[in-house]
Amino acid sequence: PRLLTSFAHARFDDYPHAPAAKDDAANSPDGGDAPDRFNFSVVWRGSARAGRVFAHAGGEATLPEISGAHEWELFVVEPGADGSRLAQRLSGRRAGAGDGAVEPVAVVWQPAELTAEEYNLLRRLHALRNDPALAGFGEAARVAAKTLASRAERVWTRLYLDEGALVIGAERFRFTSAARSAPKLAAVFAEVLAPLFAERHPQHPSFADALCEQDVARLVEEFFSGANATDDAVQRLAESFALPLGLASPRGNSYGHASCDEAARAPWVAALLALVESAGSQIVPVAEAQRALARPPFGLGREAHHLVVAALVACGRIELTTTAGGLITRRTLGRAVNWEEIAGVCRATDVQLGAAELTDWAQRLTGREDLSQLIDPAARDAALRALSAWLQAWRADNPLARYEELPDSGLTTRAARLAASVRATYGAAADAVESALAGEATPEDALQQVAECFASSVDEFSRASASLAELDAYVEGVARRESSHDYLVLAEPTGVEEIESARRELLKLTQDPHTLFDADSRSRFELLWRAFRDRYAAHYAAAHERACGAGRDRSALDALMRSASWCEFESLARLPFADPRPWREASRLAGRARGSSCPAPVAELLAEEPRCACRFRLADADEQDELLARLADLIDRTRASYRRELSRYHAHLAVALGSAAGGETRAEVVARTRALANSFARGENPQHVTAADVSLIMNALERAPAPPPLVRLAPPRIEGLLAREELDARLAQWLEEVPAAQAFVEIVSENNLHAATESGS
Repeated sequence: PRLLTSFAHARFDDYPHAPAAKDDAANSPDGGDAPDRFNFSVVWRGSARAGRVFAHAGGEATLPEISGAHEWELFVVEPGADGSRLAQRLSGRRAGAGDGAVEPVAVVWQPAELTAEEYNLLRRLHALRNDPALAGFGEAARVAAKTLASRAERVWTRLYLDEGALVIGAERFRFTSAARSAPKLAAVFAEVLAPLFAERHPQHPSFADALCEQDVARLVEEFFSGANATDDAVQRLAESFALPLGLASPRGNSYGHASCDEAARAPWVAALLALVESAGSQIVPVAEAQRALARPPFGLGREAHHLVVAALVACGRIELTTTAGGLITRRTLGRAVNWEEIAGVCRATDVQLGAAELTDWAQRLTGREDLSQLIDPAARDAALRALSAWLQAWRADNPLARYEELPDSGLTTRAARLAASVRATYGAAADAVESALAGEATPEDALQQVAECFASSVDEFSRASASLAELDAYVEGVARRESSHDYLVLAEPTGVEEIESARRELLKLTQDPHTLFDADSRSRFELLWRAFRDRYAAHYAAAHERACGAGRDRSALDALMRSASWCEFESLARLPFADPRPWREASRLAGRARGSSCPAPVAELLAEEPRCACRFRLADADEQDELLARLADLIDRTRASYRRELSRYHAHLAVALGSAAGGETRAEVVARTRALANSFARGENPQHVTAADVSLIMNALERAPAPPPLVRLAPPRIEGLLAREELDARLAQWLEEVPAAQAFVEIVSENNLHAATESGS
């Protein structure tokens, strides 16, 4: 038998191993040594069904006593034992069941008969494993044992699965193909026992998942207490377990714990309430309450019983007593409940408040001191209107809803405890008011619940109000610091140490939400924030006004643009052989120097945003003087370059202009054309080249286009050691003398250049 059990362990990895103690011999089915007795559970409709397994059971034995802790029993008999007789004897134990225990479902696992060959194989394998005399054969014995073990596993599969049967009463059940291939013994017996459990407990609800103590603890501490009922994970647990038990009700898009009247519609809740009411002021032992729900037709397990009891405590209908003499009420339900220390259940002892006290709570909650006592319909209607107004205000500015929307940085442990406290007081009070407005409860019942939310204590209400104010300030502070952090990050660097120092300290404070709970830190933050924003705004607005405000001083730029130098520069840039790049650069610099005009009220905008919507930046504010200097230098250098370029075309232009003067009839044009031709013939440029001069030159070039000039240049004079930057600057200056238009350039020595110039060639 022990050898066969080892193959059961190999086939099902959850087959129990640990044997019971020897003192169980009195209950041994075979009358000898105690059988291997194991506790075992299967899951049915999401509820764990406790059972026990007796291995090596015989047909003739003293039957074990019925245990109220087990709903089913499995007796594994040996090949050749009469399992049918044992099953018949087990089905007759109902008369002997005492102390309210329910007869468990008894299942006998009857294997097939061993053949002589199989029996001989098992004896040989047993000998190889246990006979010391065979150990001397060494490796040969081990190989033989391994081969026999493989064959013996197939023998066990034939005996117990392929040809084995389960005997329940007078019925025999063969294993299905799914059961024979299942890797878990629990899956096999869940399938076998499901119809029997369904027949015995037809009213047992179906859970979406397997209910465990961890799920019970979270539902009790967060859902039924109201501490964190809206959490997504808690809502999923409520839908999976509390809703099938009738302990939760839909509330819009979520679930809330059912009222007492709603929960009492479930038959198991009604049965438990009837048991408690029949006891009057006495305490019902927890074991008796649990048996009432475990009996048919409910069959609720230990975990489901805990949920039902917790829901009734949350409704204020019952209370729990502990072995230490303590009492767990709806106000203390949010704390962790040690179910091992629960001694019993009893009726709730909350004092029902009178009309005067209820009116006080209505006035306290709504802030309406003019409400009359709830003794007539008019007073009740006025109270309902005041409660409706309070509920609307609560929904409009609910700090719990705003807390749920906080970023991860604001979800600290202290804030979570604060939110849980507010949810258990003001949040629960809002649910009670909502039930009265929906017609699910009377105003008196709702106000009774409101009072119980605050432990019927004015001091507790004051503490809860302080917690509400603290949570509201915290949530608002987190949102404010998030926006402040964005402002600080986007604000442009000012270069002012006082402003930048305040920025650094503020950024450090915005990254630590714990400082929101400290009054000194909050005051320090507000002081620094106002100082930073005021100084930054003043600095930015002043720079903005200088750069693009209505009063900006543009006189220096206007004077430069009206000067003779700019006019000549603008005129010479029109020449076809002039390099257009300096003109484009000058136009760009002039545009930047002029800037754009922005009429926006910057001082007002800076209260919310750190920048103006225009393209102004603080980094551009101090470059105006530099831009004017760069523009003036560019004009002077380019004018000189343009005049040098013009001088290279003197000979051609003298002829072209002379020819153009002969065909002109206007005296003033003829005079100016001849003056230009004479000037170019002498190798001179006019003192100031005007736009009219450029027009005459361009007309002459259209009639007689000039060939590309030959430009002779001496190489740059570079002597001594130079840095790379200085060399680049000198070469760039030399290259400016090279004409931009198409021309031939000849590099000659400085002496040859002077000789060519003197000869006029």
